[in-house]
Amino acid sequence: MLAPRASSAFVCIRCELGLARRRVPIRSPIAPAHANFSASTRRRDAHDEAAAVLPRPRSQITLPGAYGKIRRRKGKAPLMERTARLGGVKQLGDDAEILVLTEMGDAPEEESTPPEPEVENQEAPDFLASLESENTPLSLEDGKAQIEGLRPKPQGDATEPHYITQATFIKLSKALIKGFTSPQLSHYYLDVTGLQSSKMKSQIMGDALVHQRSAAKQSIERTQWHPGTTPLKRRLPGLDVKRTPKSSRNLSKPLLADQILRNVWKLELLEEIEAPGELEMTFRSWQLSLLNSGGSPTPLDRIGLERKAKLEIHWEHSVLRITADKSTAEYAADDVEQLLQRTESKRFTLSDWTPLLAEHPSPRPLNALKSGLAFTVSDIWDTKSLETVTQLSRAAVYVATQDRLIIRGLDKAALEEAERCLVKMLPLKQPYPRSIDQQRLDVAKDRGILLPTAFQSTLDYRARLLNLGRWTLPMQKTVDVEAVPEDESAASVSGVQETIAALVQEAAAIRANVADKNKGSQLPQGGYWDKHSVLNISADFGHALFPITSTNSALPPFTSDATQLSVQDVRFGHVFPGLSKLLIDDVFLIDQKNVRTPKLEYEYMPAPYPVLNGRDGYPEDYPAYPSVRLRVRSPINKEPVLEEVRLSFNQRSHLVLLPDQAADVHFRISETVRMGNPDQNTTIKELFEVIAANIASGDRLTAPPSLTLEVPKWILDPKKPGGWRKLEYLFTGITFRQTAVGAFGQHDLSYSTVQAGKLGKRGSSLSMHHTLKGPVGAKRLSEAKKYVGRSFEVADWITRAAANTKPMAKALRPRHDNSPRQLRRQSHDRTTASAATVGDGAAGNPFEHHPALNVEEGTLEDRRSITIEEGDIEDPHLSSILSPDSSADGPAAVEAEPQDAFSNVFPDDSFSPKHKIKSSRSKKLSKKSPKE
Repeated sequence: MLAPRASSAFVCIRCELGLARRRVPIRSPIAPAHANFSASTRRRDAHDEAAAVLPRPRSQITLPGAYGKIRRRKGKAPLMERTARLGGVKQLGDDAEILVLTEMGDAPEEESTPPEPEVENQEAPDFLASLESENTPLSLEDGKAQIEGLRPKPQGDATEPHYITQATFIKLSKALIKGFTSPQLSHYYLDVTGLQSSKMKSQIMGDALVHQRSAAKQSIERTQWHPGTTPLKRRLPGLDVKRTPKSSRNLSKPLLADQILRNVWKLELLEEIEAPGELEMTFRSWQLSLLNSGGSPTPLDRIGLERKAKLEIHWEHSVLRITADKSTAEYAADDVEQLLQRTESKRFTLSDWTPLLAEHPSPRPLNALKSGLAFTVSDIWDTKSLETVTQLSRAAVYVATQDRLIIRGLDKAALEEAERCLVKMLPLKQPYPRSIDQQRLDVAKDRGILLPTAFQSTLDYRARLLNLGRWTLPMQKTVDVEAVPEDESAASVSGVQETIAALVQEAAAIRANVADKNKGSQLPQGGYWDKHSVLNISADFGHALFPITSTNSALPPFTSDATQLSVQDVRFGHVFPGLSKLLIDDVFLIDQKNVRTPKLEYEYMPAPYPVLNGRDGYPEDYPAYPSVRLRVRSPINKEPVLEEVRLSFNQRSHLVLLPDQAADVHFRISETVRMGNPDQNTTIKELFEVIAANIASGDRLTAPPSLTLEVPKWILDPKKPGGWRKLEYLFTGITFRQTAVGAFGQHDLSYSTVQAGKLGKRGSSLSMHHTLKGPVGAKRLSEAKKYVGRSFEVADWITRAAANTKPMAKALRPRHDNSPRQLRRQSHDRTTASAATVGDGAAGNPFEHHPALNVEEGTLEDRRSITIEEGDIEDPHLSSILSPDSSADGPAAVEAEPQDAFSNVFPDDSFSPKHKIKSSRSKKLSKKSPKE
């Protein structure tokens, strides 16, 4: 029969047929008879005797090393080949065999039979008991066992950190917070760590926070680094933003869970190597202000750029959050702590400056009266002002008492800058007399209006916070019969001339007493002061600004006492309308050679005695102390040069209100004394070396905070012309000035751009200067009066420029009146007008609907009362028809008498701007007229 087919081997059909025995025997030829040791003549058949077939005996060799091929390998143990039978798997009627490769020397594996599981009898669950057990609270020991069951099994030593993923850490933290109570977590923490319950709170708070002390003895609390990012309003575990005492703080459940995971179970996050996380620090309000001071970039910005970390401030909780990886966040926190440890502090007492302050404009509050203080800190500086000082000086300023401020800065220079800003905000008295001329405003009576100014941003910081306005009169195009007559205007000018002459004589009298006795000796430290002073007169053009105290929506009317009550509070702005038209006029033609090199002016004011040496009270001659100004020229790509050092004293001010003009005039008179050879003076030389080094460094411009200088005694007391007096000065600020000088007659008319820092004035100014040298006699006084007259001419010139509304393009390239194109247009307009007059007047009159001719009733005299100025209509033919003074010739009469724009301003023909205007532009336009 055929052998059964093995399940794991394949034999082709041809082999099966060759190996299988046939069922029918094949006839074979008769073989010869032979003896076969058998007594039977019957032939055996294997198919008939199946039982006689015996299986092949198995090999009795079981040792693996007794047979098989050995394979040798280089550098490794040799392999031995052997075969093994697979029980239950047949191949060609026999058990299947496989090839087994075994390294020499390895013992054969023993087959282990698994034990049979014992079947236990299971009882039916009791659901009622299970529900009751769930409602029963766990005991502390049961809770400890369950908490321990959540603990990941350490792979190595239990004392070493066990690294897990952030997702696993968050999952375990949520399981501890939601699954257990605070007593259960506390019991587990105490049982595992072996601490006493009284020391657990301090231990946990100490591990959660890092305490540091700054130079100001203020604690800084710092949390541990936490992976992931959270909203800024949400606080990290362990941070107390309510400032409760440490002894009364309760341990929160998130903090307990965090300490169990980190300190007890020693779990570390794999993401802490590079993944971002958060760290928070709590500060005092002044510490955060100090870290965020100085403008951009702030100290926090610089730390963030250096460490490549994100630093955010949550002002409500006074918290600083650092977002970065673990090591970077900790380094950034260390930088912040080290920065605060170097802080310095200083006190600023307001009572030391009280004698120098102006009178308080408002009624005194009750608390100030009880304390006996003339001024309180809140009267001078509000919260916004203190924040401005912080942003400018890199120092935090906050109120300590009603009379004292505390300044904390990152270095000594920041303290000096903050103190300088506070002094510039003080309402100091003007040390010189001031007066106001309001004759033209008195003539206008009730027509004066205090109009709010549009150029208030160019004033100093204190003036920007006020509501200021300028007294002005309503302007009309038509002729106003109630306008100020020329004789009254001339009278006001002559009155100002006499006032300025009197001020000059008063200053000259002091100089005359000193000139004969002063010999101008050398200074002990080198250099010398000039023997005689120089009297300077300057006229500044701008707007006189008065406080608007009315709370009504309507503008307050003018009263006779309106200006006298607020002379001290008057501000003067140097910006006025029409300045752009003024600068392109030929009268103010500036050559490139007249543009001066930019200069830096370092200003020093006399220091009050209580600040320096603690004396009681101020000296009586303190208002006479001169101010010091150093002028430094800083050319491009060159070293700075000390141009001059001068003293300014004996100042006077006279303000002239011109409400009918576009600008007011502010006259200033002062005396100056220059120092000769300032580079030889030891004090000035050392001061300039510091200034030059600061300019070369490219940092913020600054100067030494104080200066001690020897001043001639005759400046303080003319009766004592000989000798010197040592005075102390305080640095107040720096002014950057660039000037372009033009000529107006025999006087210099200068246009300057000024930048005096964020607390000082900024913008441009137009002024005319006059200098008086030598003894002042009748001739000098006459020159001063002519100078005042010229100043009023400049004011009229400014008014005309402000009234010129012509676009800048037409102002730069004016149209020629005699060009062929203009003549053709005039001829066409004349033809059209004559045709309309000859024809039907009702149908073709081009002036039928003109508002000036819209008069239903009245005589010819009534119609002539409505006048139109020639400047109102650009068409000369139309202007000649509508003008009451025009002749029948029309345009010919207009061209016969050309307009003189400066005829009223310059009555004297010796100096008239029209000659200058024709000299430059009319020649060029006359050459181009034939081409048109």
